[in-house]
Amino acid sequence: MAALRSARSATVQGSAGNALRGHEEPPPEASLPFSLPSTLPSSLSWGRLAGELEVRGAEPPWPEGERRRLEVVLRNRGFARWLAGDRGPGGVAVVVKLIAEGRDLFASRPWLPLPRDLAPGEEARFTFEVRRPPGPPAPPWPPGVTRLPLAPDRIRLWIEPHLFGGLGLSQLGGPRWERDI
Repeated sequence: MAALRSARSATVQGSAGNALRGHEEPPPEASLPFSLPSTLPSSLSWGRLAGELEVRGAEPPWPEGERRRLEVVLRNRGFARWLAGDRGPGGVAVVVKLIAEGRDLFASRPWLPLPRDLAPGEEARFTFEVRRPPGPPAPPWPPGVTRLPLAPDRIRLWIEPHLFGGLGLSQLGGPRWERDI
């Protein structure tokens, strides 16, 4: 059975720190090439939430049973501030799914909430461990293809930021990452 375990790679302050372990602070706001107004639109009320999602450590081949530490880098590339996960409506969290034999093996796992608001141009990092379940290795996806239907004999790792309440950011112009492993 696959396992997702949070890794402690940094100390996180505040109420989100207990829910999210392994978060590394993004660069300070001083590193942004522009100044930010204090009243940015936010993920609570903004329509398009453009961003980038990079996953490090999930490169093939990934043998069955092997445990890896993955790093997810989430970047806000839009004009709206993404609210911290503990802010209630409009709060953002990263959802990780590991789908095998038609089931999400991580369905009972908590989402990884943003520990603080993420302004345009900022990024947040999350680290966690995943063990690849038994099953045949995945063949490579065709070049340029970002999504394929899930075949019953495949194992898929799926990562997407969501607004609390369930809506995935990919439905709002944001990122999603998925691969057969």
